[in-house]
Amino acid sequence: MVVRMLPGQVIKEFQVSRASLYRDLKNGKITAETDERGQRVIDAAEAARVYEQRQAELSQSEGEGVSETLEAAIETALLQQQNQFLEEKLAERDRQLEERRTDIATLNSRLDTAEREKAQLTRLLTDQRPYRPWWRFWAPDTPLHSPEAVS
Repeated sequence: MVVRMLPGQVIKEFQVSRASLYRDLKNGKITAETDERGQRVIDAAEAARVYEQRQAELSQSEGEGVSETLEAAIETALLQQQNQFLEEKLAERDRQLEERRTDIATLNSRLDTAEREKAQLTRLLTDQRPYRPWWRFWAPDTPLHSPEAVS
């Protein structure tokens, strides 16, 4: 006895889309007959031959898909771990940079203070008296030595 199935039953049983079933009927991959009620029927053995092979291929490719998905998940986890490590390293470098900037600002303020102190000490140590030419030292400002008295 030959078991016959309606297209809807083939679709449910073998988990194939309606478009794929009718495309396969049109292309001759699977054949259908018309029963006494005028409905299309498909031989169950033929449907099993065509669609179980497809299911085996799908399950094999799903297995590959699972391994690809697993590889992608592992790669994603590794990339996230690497990203976290790099973010921590960047935060550490930012902290070090801020520390260096603080040190530079402190040293600049110390340098400014030292320069002000140097200028102040220089003023204290230098002769602040008005300039007097050396010859006037020998010739004090007296009426005898004044330029008007000589002439």
